Amino acid sequence: MKRFKVIWTKNAELDLELIIEYIKIDSIEIAKKIFIEIKQERNKLYTLPERKRVVPEFQQIGIVKYREIIYLTFAPKPKHLLSHTSQYSDNTH
Repeated sequence: MKRFKVIWTKNAELDLELIIEYIKIDSIEIAKKIFIEIKQERNKLYTLPERKRVVPEFQQIGIVKYREIIYLTFAPKPKHLLSHTSQYSDNTH
């Protein structure tokens, strides 16, 4: 199966770090679980990058190589909507 190169934007990395730090305030275990699940979603991009949503703001101006992972969790506390943007490219070039 063909593999693609996945590059997280600096903003996506920072967002993920801040979100996990915020969740850790309430629960380290939930923060770990969410972190692992987001990384698993990211790993799916290596083989099927087009399965994730194109970033709408970029699509409007013709840029379609950026995808975002939207992760929604329903926890006892407030719901967290997590969105991360990654760029993918054909790893064969």
